[in-house]
Amino acid sequence: MLAVVVVDGDGVDGAGAGGELRVEFGVVGYVADEHALLAFLAVVQDRFPGVLVPLEGVPLRDALEHPDAGVAVVLDSHTGGFAANAIEVASAVDDLPSERSPRRFMSRRRATRPMTDGSPTAEDARRAVADALPDERVVAVDRVAGGTNTLYCVATDEGGYVVKFNTFVGLEITAAEVAVYRLLADADVPVPRVVDAVLDPADGSAYFVMTALPGEPPVDVSPALARRMGCMLREFPSVDGIDGYGRLQHAPGVTPPVTGSADTWREYVDWYVDMLLAKPANGVADLADPVRGVVDRTLDAVPRRPDPAVVPDDYRPANLHVADGEIVGVLDLERAARGDLRLALVKSGYLLGRGHSPAGPVEATGLRSALYAGFDAEVPDTLERCYRAAALASEIRGFDVWWDDPERSERAAELRSMVGELAG
Repeated sequence: MLAVVVVDGDGVDGAGAGGELRVEFGVVGYVADEHALLAFLAVVQDRFPGVLVPLEGVPLRDALEHPDAGVAVVLDSHTGGFAANAIEVASAVDDLPSERSPRRFMSRRRATRPMTDGSPTAEDARRAVADALPDERVVAVDRVAGGTNTLYCVATDEGGYVVKFNTFVGLEITAAEVAVYRLLADADVPVPRVVDAVLDPADGSAYFVMTALPGEPPVDVSPALARRMGCMLREFPSVDGIDGYGRLQHAPGVTPPVTGSADTWREYVDWYVDMLLAKPANGVADLADPVRGVVDRTLDAVPRRPDPAVVPDDYRPANLHVADGEIVGVLDLERAARGDLRLALVKSGYLLGRGHSPAGPVEATGLRSALYAGFDAEVPDTLERCYRAAALASEIRGFDVWWDDPERSERAAELRSMVGELAG
């Protein structure tokens, strides 16, 4: 295996001739051989023209402590800086399909996100709102705890806003999220209104400013709220005039400015599961093959071209705002897709029983039944098994992030039981 390494181009002079390499770097993925590396570079250079050049012979083995490392991708730091560009490349690795299809050449075993040059500060957030809304006066700035990207709540004398910096996901994912929020601006789903989006800053991270939503994420989920979740999910609109199915990608120059990542919804679901299972958490990696087997046996039940709605990827209570028992906000539309809403329904039902304070079996069944009743659409058994396998694949990939060390053993046993039941 050859490591794909991201290196800041300013410090590379002399390295190829045996000089000492003293630059920032991070491993973003692995390829099987030089042929796969060339294919990967072709895709990346096509997506990010002028940003990447291959560098051969850089002595990275000792520095990275990976005996199989030795192939570098060098970033021209004048095009955006090490942190921003390295995260772009890492996102490209994330978004590449796995090796199952002829055009899927990336085999990603492990990835370490590079350290950033410095997180955006409260002053950066204040300036972002001041630039977007020059007639309003900023009165308070507070960092939002948790999450992967950096978020700030900014209050002005006229209202409240949230600034989201793309310090973790790639720029394309952020651009697509902005486009999806704008696409839903006139829908019956209460999403934030995008006030400003700076996706190509001269310095620092890209970001966008959106209106703050009322309410708060719910502490507990009752059957009544689960039913409202189903009703709200059903409100995600059908979308015409967009090419393709699958993950929505930013597409400047077309109206609306998004396009699907696959020709059919079935192709996307196949890719989606492959992508999740390509990097399973170590403690549950043996569950990847049984889950993939379920998908292989049920994939024909997935419609090729369903009525195309916007499909949220992470529809769960933590990404909702509730006030007086009503859902008043829907957040986090990163990686939204165009296709069959029933995938989000089945995954949401799974997540209701697998949160950080998971419901017991009886309670989880009741919440899931209420969710489905609110959605009010049939999900055939074979299709449900396929979509449930996709939900299980999400946990298999994110297991170490979902659960802390003290509870992983118990949660792994529960996960094994669910996989065994589904695959049996």
